[in-house]
Amino acid sequence: MDRDFSFLDDRADSGVVDRALQDIDTFREKYSIDQFILDEDLEARLQKLGIQVEFSGER
Repeated sequence: MDRDFSFLDDRADSGVVDRALQDIDTFREKYSIDQFILDEDLEARLQKLGIQVEFSGER
């Protein structure tokens, strides 16, 4: 993309870009951790260390 957010046809192979975006989606599906699970895990680990934690985000 250039400064005006237009794709530069001479610099990007659309097949390569499509495969890269597909790989990112595959990674997210296989390896991403739900934010709720991550918050619960962090909270439990910090409480084991004796640190009182309270998350203010929505659950």
